[in-house]
Amino acid sequence: MTFAESVTAQNDAIKKHDTATGNRFAIAYIRAAETLISIGKDGVDEFATLLEDGRADVRTMAASYLLPYRMNAALRILEESGRGTGITALGAMMTIRRWKEIKAPNHIKGFIKNILSKVVDRAGSYSFYYQVICKCAGTRFRLLKSLKHALKAVCENCGNEITVYDVSCYSTASKGLNNSDAISVVHPKGQQFYKIYAIYEYSILNTGDTFDPDDITWCQVFIEDDQGNRVRIFDGGTT
Repeated sequence: MTFAESVTAQNDAIKKHDTATGNRFAIAYIRAAETLISIGKDGVDEFATLLEDGRADVRTMAASYLLPYRMNAALRILEESGRGTGITALGAMMTIRRWKEIKAPNHIKGFIKNILSKVVDRAGSYSFYYQVICKCAGTRFRLLKSLKHALKAVCENCGNEITVYDVSCYSTASKGLNNSDAISVVHPKGQQFYKIYAIYEYSILNTGDTFDPDDITWCQVFIEDDQGNRVRIFDGGTT
């Protein structure tokens, strides 16, 4: 079954209080979503057509997966659905809430697992510590590092590319940089693929200020081999 068919079938099963059948269809649409995303840009483009689907449950579920790739369009769909009633509206509201609770740049949202939240580590700043996780659930990556302040993780399982750090994305950063000069980072112990961790630092807000997830002041990135040897490979700001 397709992603859309599985989403609709799951909702029908839930309405009948048939949890077992609903779970089977959930597994089906999760796999369909992961397959499309693993293809890369073409797969994401195809997936994004469901944001215009005539069925609210299909649009909403697609939006929950496409937040890291089509953030503005996906948020619009989720906000519209969240103003409704029923299970689709509840799911949309919960997705938005989880998205907003993540204190990290928009490009990494949807690809991280919280390790340690809001650590005050320097005067006037606090940090959030995450592990990078691919949409396919992969945890091992090859890291591409640019001389022009860009870091991109490439999933070992599906080849999906995730921006971990890119100075041109941030509110206070110099613009116009790119990562065309990227080179592959090898762990000091020789491992080509490894776990990746990132710390994003923000200034403590003054009363009345609005939090901007892309207004980071500092970032640190670590890689860890299969033996647990974790080393820092990036430590820098946004200027």
